[in-house]
Amino acid sequence: MSRIYLILGFILILIFGVILIFTYFFSPSKAPSKPPETKTFSPKPSGSTALSTTPLQVISTTPTNNQTNQSLKTVISVEFNKQPFLSDLQVFVSPPLDYALNLTENVLYINPKADLQKNTLHIVKISDSSGNQVYQFSFTTGDNPAINTNPDKEFFDKQDEDLRNIRPDLYVFDKTPHSTDKFSIQAGELKPQPTSHYSFIVTLKDKNEAEVKIALYNWLRSIQLTDEHIQKLDIEYR
Repeated sequence: MSRIYLILGFILILIFGVILIFTYFFSPSKAPSKPPETKTFSPKPSGSTALSTTPLQVISTTPTNNQTNQSLKTVISVEFNKQPFLSDLQVFVSPPLDYALNLTENVLYINPKADLQKNTLHIVKISDSSGNQVYQFSFTTGDNPAINTNPDKEFFDKQDEDLRNIRPDLYVFDKTPHSTDKFSIQAGELKPQPTSHYSFIVTLKDKNEAEVKIALYNWLRSIQLTDEHIQKLDIEYR
């Protein structure tokens, strides 16, 4: 009888051992794992990369090259064939002057913070971030802050129209300071928000503020600004 129990015990131990072996080798944790998938990433060229294949070129400038008798209150503009990054441009102006740079789409504006030197040859050089010269032009100032005797009037009328539509503040900047018996207006600071723009300070010479605002409005209209242009101006009354 004891032999039977021994045999049964041996069989049970054997079965239990087989179960353990089966569980060990065929459990999910021991199953051979598949090698992880390797995903390849092929970056698509960004817009700037695609555009970089086209060399940066200057289409037009204001003032034009070799222009003479230019106003001392000139905002210099350079139009490119594509929109560059401001950080990729190097600007050299001679004689040296203090200025601010603004980029609106394809047009770079060089805004002097003071009148240009009179009867002086000014040279402007534009280079890329590597120092390669893109364009150079020059112009000569006269001795009047507001004179412009360039014979190509149609060209400059178009330049003025474009400037009014794109940056009316720069257009007014070129017309200030201005004074009447009702008010005086001068350029204020260059503000970065919401987009880079010049503010203007209007000093009241009449106690009737409503009449002053009408006089200012009439003057702005007289320099060919529309209501839409005027609404974009940042004006502070004092």
